[in-house]
Amino acid sequence: MHSSLKKISSLVWHPFLLTLFALLVLLAANYGRLPLVQTLRPLLVCIMLAMLLLVLFRWLVKDGQRAGLLVSLTLLLFYSYGHVYGLLEGSQLLGVNIGRHRILLVIYALLFILGVALILRCKRSALPWTQWVNLCTLLLVILQLGQLGLAAYENRLLKMKVEKDVTVVDNDPIIVNSNANINRPDIYFIILDTYTRQDAFQQVLGYDNSGFVEDLRARGFTIADCSMSNYNSTSASVLTSLEMIPLDELTPALGQGYQNLIYLDPYLENNRVSATLADLGYTSVVFESGYSPTELVPADVYLTSEPGLSAILRGGLTRYESLIVQSSAGILVYDFSDHLPSSLRYFLDATYVAHRERILFQLDAVGELQDIQSPKFVFAHILAPHTPFVFTSEGLPVERSTPFTLNDDPELIDREQYRQHFIGQTQYINTRVIDLVDRILAQPGDPVIIIQGDHGLPRSGIWVNAILNAIRLPGGEDMIYPSISPVNTFRLVFNKLFDAGLTFAEDRSCRFNRADPTSCTIVVEPSAQCALP
Repeated sequence: MHSSLKKISSLVWHPFLLTLFALLVLLAANYGRLPLVQTLRPLLVCIMLAMLLLVLFRWLVKDGQRAGLLVSLTLLLFYSYGHVYGLLEGSQLLGVNIGRHRILLVIYALLFILGVALILRCKRSALPWTQWVNLCTLLLVILQLGQLGLAAYENRLLKMKVEKDVTVVDNDPIIVNSNANINRPDIYFIILDTYTRQDAFQQVLGYDNSGFVEDLRARGFTIADCSMSNYNSTSASVLTSLEMIPLDELTPALGQGYQNLIYLDPYLENNRVSATLADLGYTSVVFESGYSPTELVPADVYLTSEPGLSAILRGGLTRYESLIVQSSAGILVYDFSDHLPSSLRYFLDATYVAHRERILFQLDAVGELQDIQSPKFVFAHILAPHTPFVFTSEGLPVERSTPFTLNDDPELIDREQYRQHFIGQTQYINTRVIDLVDRILAQPGDPVIIIQGDHGLPRSGIWVNAILNAIRLPGGEDMIYPSISPVNTFRLVFNKLFDAGLTFAEDRSCRFNRADPTSCTIVVEPSAQCALP
């Protein structure tokens, strides 16, 4: 038995274990935000890469164990490069900017040469080193698998707890009069991510967006000109809308130190608005958004632009693969992508292409749901005009040169460039949203339509929570006041449609604190006109 273990430990496992560890680190960092199916192709490709390198180095050095050490050295430098570059970017040492490729590549080249020299010049057997590196990489993989398992277990426990407990606060349950509106209208809840108020467009971006606002008014919308989001976070803001309460009133309570936005997911999936409308016979229609917390599955009808395995079969990088490239030496390909042929550029930009096609699919499909049984509750979270910018004002693709991310656009550090791209993408989205509304209104019935920003501009300081809030509530126009916030949107709708008799919550606007989601640092209304009593 001892002999068998010794033989197994002497085999060259560590290049494959190191590869698995590198991929698991990214998966853990994005747990719950990426479809697991996206991990299959990169896992196979990276394992094949390690195998090919092992064959190559073994042919070169005629020693399998030394070849394995050389492969692990190569992979360690490859997978760590992007992480190190991100940490050092813009950093200086003795007046030298060390966060540049020309500097970091030299350092990595020297480390590689030094490592190769140590491995090849050492006269001793490479077996002890192989066994030691095997053990270290195995422990790293086990540790990372443990972290993934713990995250999955904690998330499952929380989900079960939310599903088991009552999801309404005891002092404000939703009691609706199911006979109040026999001809129940369709309800459309459309979130335009990062869509801000007209006065914020004017003050922050120097752009007059009043044409779009007036087009909505002409179609029966009432615009809450002083609306502020309750939180400057997508998940928290949308949850507040759908639960109709602030985060500190959630049942079961969130508590402090939760740190990870994934813990809001069970609340979103079991939200009070969807549950109440389901009890009233509404068919729920939810669209894939590209941001998993707002995809609200399960739903009666779930619509996606990329069903099943098509995301990895269509060619080009998936979002997970883009993260791998970004965190490794593959980032060099992005940074020098201007010199690449168009076919390879498309391969790199495939995640942007998929993002763009998803938005177009939503803008097309939301207005074409007449074949789905009414009454229906339609929820669509459209990731625009939020970054990344993928549309010009005419709807043409925007060329990209960095890996895909939903975080603040890394290509547009310059404020003027950001302003121009944000306005251009907004102009195109405006045109498509008006067309979408017209197609909804052309269908039978008199629908309720809510078009709302989840938060304001991230680079706007005091305007960060100023949002577009446009509500089409036939017969309830006088009930909509200028400063209504998302927490009261469906209180208003339920009161009008179903005589719910809900009192309005406080329209407070908070800066979201991930470490303590129940806290509220008040965001003061930035407009003097809106601040007037």
